Amino acid sequence: MSEKNNPPLQAFGFSIPVTPAGRRVWPPKFKRFVLDKMSSGELTLDEIVETCGVSKSYVYQWRMQAQGKPVTAAEWRAKAQFAEIVVQQDEGSGTEPVSLPARIILSGLVTEITLPHDYPIDDLVRIIRAMETPDNVGVGP
Repeated sequence: MSEKNNPPLQAFGFSIPVTPAGRRVWPPKFKRFVLDKMSSGELTLDEIVETCGVSKSYVYQWRMQAQGKPVTAAEWRAKAQFAEIVVQQDEGSGTEPVSLPARIILSGLVTEITLPHDYPIDDLVRIIRAMETPDNVGVGP
């Protein structure tokens, strides 16, 4: 298809390119302009939606991107930090009672901690939160 079949969209003084498949390519400068005008009250969300032919959630995604927040599933996975938590029961030799208590094992990016099964839950939550804080990575004595 030629540009005649997919002319650029004119919106708020910008020319928005349209691909041969009909998709609009929203330049970062346009997104910043629209978000600035919305923040200042010069444009409403409804005006942006109507003029650009996008959904409200799409405009909210632009705002999330401008704030450096993840938008796509791949971006969420890339920013996510997980700590694996395993509650492990030591196994006996069959029919005899288990002689050792269960343990809680916390595995983070650089640390593994083993705690007794009856470790206070409030303290356990504090440890998990500390392990999930990216600012703590690489910090040491």
